[in-house]
Amino acid sequence: MCQLLIKNVKISIRFIFLFAIVSGIHFSLLAQEREVERELIVQFKSETVKLPTGLESVSLRQPLSFMSSEFQSKLRKQGAESLSKAFPEFSLSDTLKTSRTGEEVRLPNLSQIYIIKLTSDMNRKTALDSLQKMSEVLFVEPNGMAITQVVYPNDERFDNPSNPGSGGEQWNLLNTGQNSGTNDADIDAPEAWDITKGSSWAIW
Repeated sequence: MCQLLIKNVKISIRFIFLFAIVSGIHFSLLAQEREVERELIVQFKSETVKLPTGLESVSLRQPLSFMSSEFQSKLRKQGAESLSKAFPEFSLSDTLKTSRTGEEVRLPNLSQIYIIKLTSDMNRKTALDSLQKMSEVLFVEPNGMAITQVVYPNDERFDNPSNPGSGGEQWNLLNTGQNSGTNDADIDAPEAWDITKGSSWAIW
């Protein structure tokens, strides 16, 4: 009887512990989602905002030397409380690359893309509509959360059905290091199929 009681107590403790972990993850994701729902992604015209080197985020509640007070006032009227770089690791040198054929290729400049956090009482749609009309803004869109899904085809040669994700014979599409191969030395087919699976139409 005593042993049965101890066993039931252990099971209850494990259940409570597991429930606490799952609940914690769930509430953490909900909190993240609520934060993202207060954010807009915006690209400014060059020279509109220039955060000093090493600074990734600023509060808009205080006067700033690297943007005009008039523009800062405009942002504040739309409920903007902070501004942060969307791509903090981006460098202007990243805009110029050399292709495999030796040509110089100019890539988009991501240094003027920022995340604006709005005050909790500000309507995001209203702020977005107002920012779109500003001459200093190139584009603005709501921020959001994405959940990635990897798509595996129903093909035994592509993946091992008894051990999904371990890879099959087609290592060039999905390489998990099977048969002493190099892990991830593949063309990332599952990630591509998550974007599009092609079409039934064919051009001959």
